[in-house]
Amino acid sequence: MFTHICKGCGLQLSDTDTHCPECNMAVPQKEELDPLTEWENEYSKVRFHWIISVVLFWTTAGITAGLFLIHGQAYINELAFIAAVFMALGVYLKTKVLALQRKKPEK
Repeated sequence: MFTHICKGCGLQLSDTDTHCPECNMAVPQKEELDPLTEWENEYSKVRFHWIISVVLFWTTAGITAGLFLIHGQAYINELAFIAAVFMALGVYLKTKVLALQRKKPEK
């Protein structure tokens, strides 16, 4: 099966080719990451998203409190909805973080 195209001459190459038979250009091989590196990448991404959702939740809560202190009223319905969305997202992402922690591969 032909899945690669040579960047030098445009010839179709098979999965097993390491060099192009036409121009002898090396075919880049797909790097395989070890399971721990893949896990670390996924964990970092999910944890970063969780931290962002927590920061956005507390920012929304702070804006709500600030508006209430300044004006004596706030757009509670809208801000409560936004805070609830960030809280739900944060809980979901935290459960993903905990699940990933339990699935950490051995070295």
